[in-house]
Amino acid sequence: MAANKGLLQLAAAVRGGLPGAGVVVDEAQLLACGVSLVQGVTRAGQARAFSALWPTIATACVDAEVDVIADLGRLDRASAVMPLAEHSTHLLTVAAATLESVMHLREDVQDLMGALAQVAAIPVCPVLVGPDARASRDRADLDQVLDDAGMAVWPTASVPFDPKALARLEQGESPSGRLGRTLLLRGAKALAASLGMVEVVPA
Repeated sequence: MAANKGLLQLAAAVRGGLPGAGVVVDEAQLLACGVSLVQGVTRAGQARAFSALWPTIATACVDAEVDVIADLGRLDRASAVMPLAEHSTHLLTVAAATLESVMHLREDVQDLMGALAQVAAIPVCPVLVGPDARASRDRADLDQVLDDAGMAVWPTASVPFDPKALARLEQGESPSGRLGRTLLLRGAKALAASLGMVEVVPA
């Protein structure tokens, strides 16, 4: 990773006011797998240190001429990065397909929807990561849990738990080859298509 690119440099670039449309791309680094990444901060204190800049960083992401996927970590209404959530076109809340993780997700979604309702109507899409063989049943179970709690969210999506494919992706293997036919990549493409980010062409 280049030391002179990343989120800290992006924050410095927008400090003076409204950024140009290309500032997010300028601070991104192209990974071996073909994804451009803006490296984030490593400590929560770093995020809080420039909390006043998050609304401007969010504007830069909205104005970027590419799709921007931001990992906001364990998000709640008190998080410094809430401006990024408030400027999102979709908010994905991710959980493992376990009872404990699902209960945490229910609480988190309820809190987030209450906070976001004061700003904008942002679609919330729950995503479960778990065994592909159980995906349909797990999605239906979570949909029922959230419906019983009165939460108007999108139908639950799922991404297969596929650690071998993930390891290959992390090692820089191109997702356009054999890796693209794995459960992980097929699931990720289907999720992106459901959000309108990519067009799925039948094989």
